[in-house]
Amino acid sequence: MHFIRGLKTAGRESGQVLVLFAVSLSALLLCAGMAIDFGLAYLTKAQLARASDAASLTVMLNLGQGQTVASSLGQNMFAANLFLSRSWYASAPVATISFATDAYGDPIVNVAATATTNTYFIRLAGFTTLAVSNSSQATRPPVILAMALDRSGSMGSDGGSTALPPAVRTFLYYFIENQDQLSEESFSYTDRIDVPMTKTFHTPINNSLSAMTYIGATFGYGGLVDAEAQVLSVAPPPGAERVVVFFTDGMANTIQDILKCPPGNTKELDYGGNDTGTSYNVWLSTDTTGKNISSTCNPTTFPATDPVLGGGGSLATAKWITLDQTQITTEGEYRAINEANKMRAEGITVYAVGLGTGVNPTFLQEVANDPSSPTYDASFLPGLAEFSTSGTDTNLSVAFQQIGNAIVNRLTH
Repeated sequence: MHFIRGLKTAGRESGQVLVLFAVSLSALLLCAGMAIDFGLAYLTKAQLARASDAASLTVMLNLGQGQTVASSLGQNMFAANLFLSRSWYASAPVATISFATDAYGDPIVNVAATATTNTYFIRLAGFTTLAVSNSSQATRPPVILAMALDRSGSMGSDGGSTALPPAVRTFLYYFIENQDQLSEESFSYTDRIDVPMTKTFHTPINNSLSAMTYIGATFGYGGLVDAEAQVLSVAPPPGAERVVVFFTDGMANTIQDILKCPPGNTKELDYGGNDTGTSYNVWLSTDTTGKNISSTCNPTTFPATDPVLGGGGSLATAKWITLDQTQITTEGEYRAINEANKMRAEGITVYAVGLGTGVNPTFLQEVANDPSSPTYDASFLPGLAEFSTSGTDTNLSVAFQQIGNAIVNRLTH
């Protein structure tokens, strides 16, 4: 009898174990299902974060084209960054793009992303979908930018005169009218300010590009000096970035100096401007009365540290001297690099674009303080030197776009 009672007790315990096992298995399956369903939701949120970040940056990068165009490009970028299977979604992810300004008037781009994912296991508990969301924001300070553009004669033979206007026009759309400020300077034998610094820059710069003629030599240093003056001519708003973009297709084959001659007349000394010979005459221009400069001109106006034309020498007495191509180019590059270094010390970041085979890549890298430059100075913000090997619209536009991306991406946060 005792044995029979023991068998009955064991049977009852076995039944209880089965019930507990069934309950435990259901709980384990529910936990596993929750891990899978919530894991998919977590992956979806990560995708939304990446997509919304990319969208906000894209909108900010293209805001110069207007909110409508920028928003469309942002939506395209949002979609391109979603790699989850569409079957996971109860409804496709949606990005809502909106615009605002901060306390300083700087633009803000807001992207609110939402998605609804299907569930596979927790729907047993009545949860058939999960809502997932993420938001991103991008803003940037204003840019004060001067463009120093080469209009020398070689631009007509290497395709630059055709390729430069559309490349610059596209470049302008990286910047926002009525927030950013831009100017345009150009250089040939001489330098000039074509469009003074302005917040409404598209029309005047486009008109200037259409009217530009290409002739003469390459006085790049003068273009940099004009660009510096324009950047420093306006008081920067809070957080503003000051930038110079230098474009050339050739050697720095012209330099100039100003001599002070009694009784206070200002004279100009020009070098170079003739690419057909191996040596160059240097001439002293006449004053407004047509008189030649006399030996009383003061030669110490030359920087004493110039490698070619140190202070003193024969310039005090000679009306003509002869320099070869190498000396003029060395001096021209030396002065342009010094001017770029001076701007960096003033908080101006310098970028450079070179066209064709006639440029010296190392020279432009030094002008821009490109990290690949042999004289790169890490104590200043790095610029960027970009090169187009041919004067086609596409190639030169790509070089300018790389500069535009570098400027705006570095400022956007």
